[in-house]
Amino acid sequence: MKNIIQFLIKIFRRKDEENKNQKNATIISNLKEIGGDLNCAGNRNMSENSFPNLEIVRGKMIIAESGFTKLPKNLKIVGSDVIISKKDPASLRNSVLEAKQNGIILGEILESDGLKYSNDK
Repeated sequence: MKNIIQFLIKIFRRKDEENKNQKNATIISNLKEIGGDLNCAGNRNMSENSFPNLEIVRGKMIIAESGFTKLPKNLKIVGSDVIISKKDPASLRNSVLEAKQNGIILGEILESDGLKYSNDK
C-alpha cells in the first residue's frame, strides 16, 4: 500500500510540474514588454519562438549561446545593448545588425566577451 501511495504522489507531482511549466510558457508567449533585461544566455530552450508577442525590452537583451536564430518578429525597441556570441548562428547576427541599422537597438551590439561587434568578423 505504501508503494502505491508513493507512486500516486509522484504522478500528482509530475502533473503539477507539467501544469506549472505550461502556465509559464503561456505567460512568456503572451509577454509584450520586459521592464528590464532579458537574459537567455546559454539556455538553448529559449528562442525567438518563446517570445512571439515581445515588442519592448527596456534593458539589455542577452541572448548569447541561446536557442535564438533571429530576433523576435514583433520586437520594436531594445533600450540597451544586445549581447550575442561568436558561436551564435549567422542568421542571428544578421538579424541583430539589421535591427541596429533600423534603430530598434538603442545600445551597442556586444559579444559575450564584452567586445563591440564588428561586421568584419
